[in-house]
Amino acid sequence: MVHIQGLPIELLHLIFSFLAPPEDDLDQLSGDQTTTAKIGSAKELNDNVSDDGECDVIETLRNVCLVSRKFREVAQPLLFRELYDDGLAGDLSPTIPFTKTIYRRPDLGKHVHQIIIMPLPFHPGASDSLAAEDVEFFKGIIKGLQLADEEDTWISAMEKSDLSIFAALLANSAPNLRELHVPVRQFPIQPFIQLFSHNPEFLSNLESIWIESDDELSGFDIASYEKFVTLPKVTFSTFEYGDLFDESFPSTWLPGTLETQELAFHHCHIDAGAIKKFLQACKKLKTFTYNNFSLDPNDRRIMRAGTVPEFDAK
Repeated sequence: MVHIQGLPIELLHLIFSFLAPPEDDLDQLSGDQTTTAKIGSAKELNDNVSDDGECDVIETLRNVCLVSRKFREVAQPLLFRELYDDGLAGDLSPTIPFTKTIYRRPDLGKHVHQIIIMPLPFHPGASDSLAAEDVEFFKGIIKGLQLADEEDTWISAMEKSDLSIFAALLANSAPNLRELHVPVRQFPIQPFIQLFSHNPEFLSNLESIWIESDDELSGFDIASYEKFVTLPKVTFSTFEYGDLFDESFPSTWLPGTLETQELAFHHCHIDAGAIKKFLQACKKLKTFTYNNFSLDPNDRRIMRAGTVPEFDAK
């Protein structure tokens, strides 16, 4: 009789993979269904406890890691496949310890496929929650990036627990990252833009980008995410409450240059010139969604004065 400890690594991986969301099944979905399903599964992996009393998935995988060194070798990568941060964990965002673990164990970075950070509630004590030893740890990481004049800005933001810094650091150490979902409110994109110039391989395997916002921050410039959409493997692009105008349309989005196959704008404002150029730039576009209305009267975007009219049917 074969003991479970004696099973091949490949078979153990198959067994333990049933404890985590099956990525292959999610890949078979399409459009917004794909991203929505993946977000739901990532959340499920991190904090879902079903109504019938099933064990928490994360806790189960952690317990598996404690059984033996062999089990830990197989199960631990599953724990770090997705980061889902809904801001409900208290003052210290799970993004911070997750990122710290990846830098302490660089071999785990290759297993990170999804970073999903939802709009976070405000925690008055959040800026004081980073321990002194963590400040020193991340300060060393930032200095190692050799950011020159940008270094002090990064360190200052890190000391204030600015999640955009930690998410950028995490993405920089996740060569196989496939999906990035971040809110505009907590995520100035400068750290990401700076890493594009410092690391030629940064986000080179990214396939899906979702920029989430709300009416209070409506009108952010979609063109500022130029580099994300231009990445060679990005096929899913979703924006919420952003604007895109012909006059500021990125010059790099030339006809037939973007790999985007599924494009969605929710509560966005796109003028006729911009939409024409964008659709021409997407050489393999299969799905286009422009949802600029809501059944909820409290969830309707307030348009800014002087905004150029949207594109029409023609």
